[in-house]
Amino acid sequence: MLRIIKIKPTNLVLFAFLLLLLLTIASCIGSNSSPVSKSGSRQNVIEVTGEGKSYVPADEVSISFTIRTIRNTSSRAMIDNNTVANKILTAIKNSGLSASEIKTGSISLTPQYQYKEGRAPKISNYVAENRVIIKTKKLNKIASIIDAATTSGANEVSELRFQLSEDNKFKQNNLKLAVSDARKKASILAKSLNQNVGRALVISEKTIPAPYPPYPIEYGGYRSIAIKSAVADLPPIVPPSDIEITTQVSVIFELR
Repeated sequence: MLRIIKIKPTNLVLFAFLLLLLLTIASCIGSNSSPVSKSGSRQNVIEVTGEGKSYVPADEVSISFTIRTIRNTSSRAMIDNNTVANKILTAIKNSGLSASEIKTGSISLTPQYQYKEGRAPKISNYVAENRVIIKTKKLNKIASIIDAATTSGANEVSELRFQLSEDNKFKQNNLKLAVSDARKKASILAKSLNQNVGRALVISEKTIPAPYPPYPIEYGGYRSIAIKSAVADLPPIVPPSDIEITTQVSVIFELR
């Protein structure tokens, strides 16, 4: 005897949802398996990382100056600080830099407190600070830039760092070296398994320029440099040795 089972529409929707969920889970599990060839069979693969290095001379310098003003009111501290900052910007531009090579890094206003026993702290002064950052390829102007800023009111040379403006033109050779290194590693591993390296299935890369640490100039080392006097007699600052640029590639090769 044939029995006809009636399924309510709500149960039918639930059944369809569960079926779709099971198919989705199965698809995700399948996507995490080894690469599949056009014929549908799984491939034997090996994943390796290759590295290429090159050494490039610095072509840009970054210099940071700090302007600090202490006044008994917040408004006067900010106004006077801004006046000095504008004077410094004008002097730096007159030393041969364009406006695009100069920017303001940060501005802050901090109260100074006076403490007396048995009394609540009282604000005595306000400290306004302005940071000016220079980025330029004119390495021969470093001494004149520092002189222009410090004689115009900058309190500190906070940082002097040599770096690369861009590394794109050096990446191509690094990529060739990195891919060659990856294939060499894959070949060594494959031979130990009595197999050969086939074509590359997946490849990705990243380039890592190693920046210079702040330049250890004679009158400050790596810490902030308090300016005591003009530095017009500062000898030419020569960039350190070349910057190391590292390119890494990750490659999945087919094994045969």
